[in-house]
Amino acid sequence: MSVHPRFEAAVRKLAAREAPPAILQNIVAEQDVLTRFGVDSLLKIAHFLGQTAHESGGFRIMAENLRYTSGARLSKIWPKRFPDEAAAAPYVDNPEALANAVYAGRMGNGPADSGDGFRFRGRGLIQLTGRANYDAVGRLVGLPLIAQPELAEAPNNCLLIACGAWKHIGAAALPETASVEDFTRKVNGGLNGLDDRIRLFELAKAVLSEAAPV
Repeated sequence: MSVHPRFEAAVRKLAAREAPPAILQNIVAEQDVLTRFGVDSLLKIAHFLGQTAHESGGFRIMAENLRYTSGARLSKIWPKRFPDEAAAAPYVDNPEALANAVYAGRMGNGPADSGDGFRFRGRGLIQLTGRANYDAVGRLVGLPLIAQPELAEAPNNCLLIACGAWKHIGAAALPETASVEDFTRKVNGGLNGLDDRIRLFELAKAVLSEAAPV
């Protein structure tokens, strides 16, 4: 079942050249799941595709990259945690330690030594992050994401999990007339990457609005 006759065209238009075929295949093949989670109009589909395309780097990044080769870069991204390069040094080129440090005690995670930060790092089309979010979305979609968090980055689950996250964070409850800023705040918690999210939303809307081939 097609959620929109131009859905596949929109997905492929927003996809990066390096997007894995298995991810694109899942998004297109399972598109009917969108309607179960309130993504059921042209504008809502455009918002969903714009946000997920941004979060996943064009449907290609399914796990957060936490490998940084510079203490200066870490200090810039997390200035409160790493006020200088010396403080950041132990986490350079050490993604597991970094995730455990920066995500400790947040989003339902335990302390740094629990390993929750790395175990429940950002994954999937919407970069699901944190034990509490994995738990809630796993319950919504019927997958054991706490016991098997790696399922959140598997191509064959990607659209279902993104839809579950979309509902969990409250994006599904927004009206189709809500702004890209409104959707971005739900997905990101702020307005990071807003210009790109607007660009992708407008691109998706334009493709979905084209007349379907006869």
